[in-house]
Amino acid sequence: MARFISEGIVDLAAIDCINNAGIVLEGEEKDVVKGGDKYPSWEYFKKNPEEIDLLAKKVASQLPTLKSRYDYIVAYVNVKAYRLALKKASNLSNVPVHFINLRFSPLSFRSLKNRSNLMESIRRFLNIRPEIYFCFPDLADAKVRAIRRLAEGDGLRINVLISYLTIKGKPSTLHKLVTLRSRKLISRIMLDSGAYNLLNRSISLKSYRQLINEYANFIISHQKLFDRVVVPDVPNDPHKTEEYTKLFLKRIQGFNSEKLVFVAQGRSIRSYVKSIQRLKRLNVSPGVIGIGGIDHFKRRRDWGSIVKILNYAASCFGKPVHLFGATRTILKRIGMFFDCCDMASWLYDIRFRRRSELNALTSEQATYMAIKKTLFENMSRTGMCSN
Repeated sequence: MARFISEGIVDLAAIDCINNAGIVLEGEEKDVVKGGDKYPSWEYFKKNPEEIDLLAKKVASQLPTLKSRYDYIVAYVNVKAYRLALKKASNLSNVPVHFINLRFSPLSFRSLKNRSNLMESIRRFLNIRPEIYFCFPDLADAKVRAIRRLAEGDGLRINVLISYLTIKGKPSTLHKLVTLRSRKLISRIMLDSGAYNLLNRSISLKSYRQLINEYANFIISHQKLFDRVVVPDVPNDPHKTEEYTKLFLKRIQGFNSEKLVFVAQGRSIRSYVKSIQRLKRLNVSPGVIGIGGIDHFKRRRDWGSIVKILNYAASCFGKPVHLFGATRTILKRIGMFFDCCDMASWLYDIRFRRRSELNALTSEQATYMAIKKTLFENMSRTGMCSN
């Protein structure tokens, strides 16, 4: 998964390097003022071309470090001299820099809409889209047949998120997962601890805590089956989340931490920041940092707050960010700010199709159509086709 992590108001990896090297990414071909310092105009560089070479050498020394942190370096530089310097720096350091043109003023990046448009443009330019994990409350035979039809008929292998509580309640689910994986009918499997069941009160907090040891033992016994494992968390409670994370990590020592998905929880931006900081202090490097419990932001359609939390998590951990509980609206509005997500909203489409179709669809047909619609909405939004 490609990573370019928020480094200020522009949400690009490149700004970290360019600002440190003394080159501004904003402005037109005129004098630009940023942070109290005045940057020379193009006229100045035309009279002093050696200054471009000096800037290029300075930037070239920064690019390898940046490349080690990110998969891509993307730059949007409207000032001619700075663009030329960055191109020379790229050649000097043998580090590729992708240049992207903007249709709007880069001085308006504080607008969420403009930043979203920018990130969307970058994802299109680099051919990147967020990974989607489809939440399955069960693996009924009709759903398994739909997954097989997608893989064998359409060449679409989906990512699956399944709860440990589902496997515990329906042991046949484990056998079905093993079969789907061995026949290469699915791409990735993420195992969830079942924290969402705390919200619908199908399990008590006490019972959930007692399951942690059992959950850890199950993971160790089947670690080859799962690509990602969600560390136990408690929705909207950063303190309990930290406690359960520590407890789980003690039980799972020696497990490949790159498979782990830490989950930050909170009720406000500030509480999420503290939760992320506490998880960072555990000195364990997970493969993914997740953001959960965003329902109250979704209800208020407060996309800006979600973006701030996502950006902070990415910059703090330097890892891909997973957004739990994404919807089609979220993918459309802020999907360019996270690397992967899980979705349960596609399940409503199954019910809708079975009720509204004149010729009643079977469960398999409705599942197949709902998954395919979700996949192609995401692919067309980012201009991609299936592999």
